[in-house]
Amino acid sequence: MTLILKANQAMTAPLAETPRLPDIATALSYDFNPDLLRASIANGAAVPSISSTGSQALTLNNKIPELSFPTLTHAGPNGKAALTFAGNHMITVTDGGATTFEYGTDSTIALVVRANSYTDTQRILGVSLNDGFRYISPFAGGLRANGSDTQGTDGGGSLTGPAASGAWHVVIAAIGGPNRSLFKIDGAAPAAGNIARGRFRGLRLGHTGGDVVNAASAFNGDIARVQIFRRLLSAADMDGLAYELMTTYGIA
Repeated sequence: MTLILKANQAMTAPLAETPRLPDIATALSYDFNPDLLRASIANGAAVPSISSTGSQALTLNNKIPELSFPTLTHAGPNGKAALTFAGNHMITVTDGGATTFEYGTDSTIALVVRANSYTDTQRILGVSLNDGFRYISPFAGGLRANGSDTQGTDGGGSLTGPAASGAWHVVIAAIGGPNRSLFKIDGAAPAAGNIARGRFRGLRLGHTGGDVVNAASAFNGDIARVQIFRRLLSAADMDGLAYELMTTYGIA
């Protein structure tokens, strides 16, 4: 049996072996949960709008005219609903150029995602304009977080991790620029290095970049959760978040 005591103040000089509860709630700005749409959107129907339940309001309700909105599957991981992207789907903010995070802002992005194929050009989550950017995508053999900073000092950079095609994964990218970034898939130890903190200009799921339709960049797979934090999660906090999401979504 483990006894955990909580107080509303931090210990001033804790012993090195003092256990610490992961902090996975502070600065959760955006939390998109497709399972909340189950009561209002039928299985297989289009999802024209999804709103954040995080501390900041953000609604995705737009798309490139030539593409379609994702559909809702009620049979996602662990019986949860998820957004399905079949290669010609996307959903984005109304004003694709609106700045979500400025240059140089630390952030953490967490996804519960399944990619049906690992083509390097696909984009699961990213921005609308690539004047410095952050995105998460498949690549040959796994998943990666990539960033480019065209105005600041971060330069570029990416981190990757192995993932199985067609399987659900928890993916967490803590984006803090050179030598401060972490990338974690499921329960594995995070890769450490650089993901540039370019501007997070807009938010798009299933497609990134400008409004040019490029079939090669369209995501083929499903997204069951998107969480975006306005801070850099520590490795311990990433472990706690991964455990919580893996348990919620039945990912081994």
